[in-house]
Amino acid sequence: QCDVCRTNTAPSTAMRSFGDVQVKNIIENAIDDAAVVLGMTPEEMREINMYDTGDVTPFGQALTFCYMKQVWAYVKEVSRYKEKREAIKKFNAENKWVKRGIAIIPVKYGSGYNLEQLEQASAVVVVNNADGTIVIHQPGVEIGQGLTTQSQQVAAYVLGIPMEMIFIDNVNTNVIPNPTSTGGSTGTPYAAEAVKQTCEQLRGRLMEFGYELLKDYGDQWCKDQGIDFWNYTANGGLGWATIVKPPNKPKGMIWQFLVKIAYAKRVNLVTSFTAKIRGGEDQIPAMTFKTEAEQPDIPGIERIKDAKLGGGVDSFVGFTYSAACSVAEVDILTGEVKILSSDIVYDMGWSMNPALDIGQVEGAFVQGVGYLLTEKLVFEPNGENAGRLNTDNTWRYKIPAITTIPLEMNTYLFPRDSVSVPENPNDIFSAKEVGEPPLVLANSVFFAVKDAIRASRIERDLSPLFHFDAPATVQEVRRACEVSEEDLVGG
Repeated sequence: QCDVCRTNTAPSTAMRSFGDVQVKNIIENAIDDAAVVLGMTPEEMREINMYDTGDVTPFGQALTFCYMKQVWAYVKEVSRYKEKREAIKKFNAENKWVKRGIAIIPVKYGSGYNLEQLEQASAVVVVNNADGTIVIHQPGVEIGQGLTTQSQQVAAYVLGIPMEMIFIDNVNTNVIPNPTSTGGSTGTPYAAEAVKQTCEQLRGRLMEFGYELLKDYGDQWCKDQGIDFWNYTANGGLGWATIVKPPNKPKGMIWQFLVKIAYAKRVNLVTSFTAKIRGGEDQIPAMTFKTEAEQPDIPGIERIKDAKLGGGVDSFVGFTYSAACSVAEVDILTGEVKILSSDIVYDMGWSMNPALDIGQVEGAFVQGVGYLLTEKLVFEPNGENAGRLNTDNTWRYKIPAITTIPLEMNTYLFPRDSVSVPENPNDIFSAKEVGEPPLVLANSVFFAVKDAIRASRIERDLSPLFHFDAPATVQEVRRACEVSEEDLVGG
């Protein structure tokens, strides 16, 4: 097995998201071309060189629970890959100037920053004694990814009270002065983990206070005060959300009555906590390479002296395992591309909010499609304005439009219960992150286009190995097709 073929992520998720797309594109191009030379489909090449549990990454981290192969098998099943490849083969045999291609791209994506000081997040939880509502200060920036919603969910679950009573305040560095960057697909899980552990601390404090009241005053007194949550813990709940009617008091939630008494007894209703994000602290050895004597003697290539990387890096917190299968149709004469379908399987672990997560997967995927197909930067080549950006508006810089989006797009959250993997204590309630990995999955569209171009080139006795740049604009696709005047004679 080749470690190059098995490198399905950038060395660090601290890199810019689009840098990850570029790295993936370069690696998969090498795999794609190698498969052609060996007489294999690129999918066959990827599958036989895929990570499995117990394998070690090129940068030295062992994959304890790796189910990339199961995700791969699942995307082939739901996308009907074999059926589509046969249909494409038949279509291409019957059509000379319109070709179709298919590609499946896997992504193993590391979570975290590979730097221990960044593997942390803080939160402050404040309880209002008047009505029991909660204000939470956390470090993540809400930019439409649902971070505040999932933080609310976590707080509601830990404290056992309705989400309607929980409010997430805007990020304020006067309150949370040292936030870790909302990036690297870690914003939501880091913020949610900080909220979780802070709320656990508050919950423990109020539960201890309640049981002290039970010990000092007895069950009947507590019942008369409306704070006997221990009598309402059916189905494993805390009982705090139960509506009760104590004597001489209006109806209310047990949580509200308990908070009022806690305030009167000077119990601290302000809780802060800094959560250490587990899983990324372990140092892994630096990559090492063959010594000069061990390197093969290749004509024209000098051996590398002292080929090694000094120092180690922190391990990733964890990994997501995802894949996408796309089918594209290419007009060989004009270079126009139509994405017929994309089937995306994303590994969320146990998703806390599937609606939010699926929306994030689809949005990131389409953004990646734009980056790989249409969003080309063009600079002034000569003259006094050399180097000036010419694609500075939507007339020239083409972001995804309705014609760019796949005609059929199906998104699946990988069924976590379909693989025998223990719960990961480093994930927030065993849920994983979403953000950059589906952006990288958009490479499936790029390689589907490349597959269609290759089908045309082979039919016209051109080399199946060809230069093909991203973004695959109409001009780039047309150039890669290399249609000559001779091809049009009698066509």
